[in-house]
Amino acid sequence: MAEGKLKAVGSPFFLKKTFGVGYRLICVKDARCDKQRLLGILRKYIPDVKIDTDIGSELSFVLKEDYIDVFQRLLEDIEQQMTSCGITSYGISLTTMEEVFLKAGSDSFDETGTHLNGAIVETGSSEYALDRLHLLTGKELLFNQIQAQLLKKFLSTIRAWIQLVMMFVIPIFFVCMTFIITRSISAGQDLPALDITIDSYEKAITVLESTNGDPQRVEAFQNMFVDRELATIGEDMTEYIVRKSKEDIATVNTRYFVGATIADGSSYVGWFNNKAFHTAPLALNLIYNTILQAQCTECRLHVVNKPLPYRLDTQLKKLNTGLNAGFQLAFNTGFAMAFVSALYIMFYIKERTSRAKLLQFVSGTNVTLFWLLAFMWDFTLFVLNSLIYIATVAIFQEEGWSSFEELGRAFLLLLFFGFATIPVTYLFSFLFSVSATGFVRMMFLNVLSGAIFFTAVNILKFDGIDLNDVAEGLEWVFMFFPNFVLSHGLNNLNAAASTESSCKRACELLGPACDISDFCTTRPRCCDLEVFSFGKVGILRNLLFCLLIGCVSFSLLFMLEYGVLQRWFRRKSKANPSGSLTQDPSNSEVDSDVLDEKRRIQNLNRTDIDRHNLLLRDVTKYYGNFQAVNNLSIGINHSECFGLLGINGAGKTTTFKMMTGDEEISSGDAWVKGISLRADMNRAHRQIGYCPQFDALLEDLTGRETLRIFALLRGVRKQEVKN
Repeated sequence: MAEGKLKAVGSPFFLKKTFGVGYRLICVKDARCDKQRLLGILRKYIPDVKIDTDIGSELSFVLKEDYIDVFQRLLEDIEQQMTSCGITSYGISLTTMEEVFLKAGSDSFDETGTHLNGAIVETGSSEYALDRLHLLTGKELLFNQIQAQLLKKFLSTIRAWIQLVMMFVIPIFFVCMTFIITRSISAGQDLPALDITIDSYEKAITVLESTNGDPQRVEAFQNMFVDRELATIGEDMTEYIVRKSKEDIATVNTRYFVGATIADGSSYVGWFNNKAFHTAPLALNLIYNTILQAQCTECRLHVVNKPLPYRLDTQLKKLNTGLNAGFQLAFNTGFAMAFVSALYIMFYIKERTSRAKLLQFVSGTNVTLFWLLAFMWDFTLFVLNSLIYIATVAIFQEEGWSSFEELGRAFLLLLFFGFATIPVTYLFSFLFSVSATGFVRMMFLNVLSGAIFFTAVNILKFDGIDLNDVAEGLEWVFMFFPNFVLSHGLNNLNAAASTESSCKRACELLGPACDISDFCTTRPRCCDLEVFSFGKVGILRNLLFCLLIGCVSFSLLFMLEYGVLQRWFRRKSKANPSGSLTQDPSNSEVDSDVLDEKRRIQNLNRTDIDRHNLLLRDVTKYYGNFQAVNNLSIGINHSECFGLLGINGAGKTTTFKMMTGDEEISSGDAWVKGISLRADMNRAHRQIGYCPQFDALLEDLTGRETLRIFALLRGVRKQEVKN
């Protein structure tokens, strides 16, 4: 591309063949170089060759591709006469892409012709006179910039669709995993009834010792094991089992569970292996069924072990053991949100490190508007994420997480958490220069401050550890971490709902005369269950801390962006006292023209400053104790062009960063059309444009989308943007 037009399309080989000048012979000459002798050798093979460049010790010739057949003989001839020609070495190469670009973009380029492997393209002029643009101001400009910022966020979000999908899927996965696991282990629930039957033991071998017992009852016992393995023995049961145990103890423990001895008269003995928990009642039930079926073959005795429900005190203690669904949900939600909140950091690291954020400020975006719109977009995504999370929880209809009121409280807590964690993520984005690194470290910090701190506090509350005072003290400290606030708050919601439900059930067991308000006088843990309070199960403290964290984070963010923190730290630092920043302009080590310019700048009055397009007066930049820019003074008038020359590390890039607001000026001042960069950078941005050292582009946006966004930021009318 050249001059805004597509000049040609094709592979590098096609472009070099079409627009290349041929091959370039480059010779390194010494002091005795005989150019005419060398030129004579070349003209023996290529008559019209001539010297292309002769700079320093390098001499180059252009060899047309038409003579490629003679190149071998030509180079062999040069090789033999290098010493006499005065050249030390030589090399030959094909046209470079840079030369192709220069030729294709020149006015003399002939735009006609085609090729099998490419095409030369003719395009009509689409120039648009920039002086006809009328830039918007005031409210219209503000609406333009709002549209540009929202368009940027929308496009960046949908292009990073994998990140977006992860943001919504991760909470769903953790919620489902929580309820599936807790339901499978049935922890904290009343134990179910258990049928006491031999059918529960597959491949069991039942032993019957019959020593002159009632034949009718022996037969009744044997009939119960028609489809199962029964060993009828005539020896003593004890001796039989001991012998079997010596032969194969593993088989005895895994297959011999119950047995019976039916002796003379009414003597019965039930035998059981206590390796299994419920064999004792099973052995007894077999004896009773034997006696019954000897008299009534169709009769059966059915035994069920129905455990008593947990006592109220036991139920309340289990709430903090981690074996209930609510506790697990609080833990896993904190873990899931550690991932979700860390995902927000990636875009802002890319935007800052690519300098796209700086270009937006240079194009007129207000810092406050930039971050408020970013927060509005991110918070909207978080609200959608929270709604999906709440809907997933509601599907399982778990106790304490099923009613509209219970889910509404959880949703409110999530909203406050989002208000806290998003600006915290914004602040941490300034600490990293690689988005992937930032995500991993932010996620680790969230997991540490959320799930791990939450678990540690609850472990200290376990019976046997008895460190409740320490746990409560740590709770106040950890409340400054949003992820801990979330897990702690969700656990409180679960504790309040589960405690209230358990207390109501216990009260109902006492009869209709039981009143829950009177009941809590005898059961103190059934009192003070108000959720919106500062009590043990209240979340009001959590909500206020989220509000505090969000407000403080936003304050620090704006102080950082407006340079308040930098100026405060600079005043506190004693490394660069103000008296040492300004040096005597008559310093003999400085060039005379630099001194003249410095004196001219220092003698300018306010009117003279306003007449300059760009003016720097004693601009200095320190990084700690390192001085990057030393009292730079320069004035640029209208229609003048200037450049900064210097070795690496001389401060060229730093100077431009200070002129565009990317870096704070340590001392001195600079003006653009009379507008002070230190006092009113936002206003100065409207007068300048900036091309950073590297491409300041958002990778997820196309060129046309980028152009549209920056045109809107500058105040170009929407109908002109569409043209």
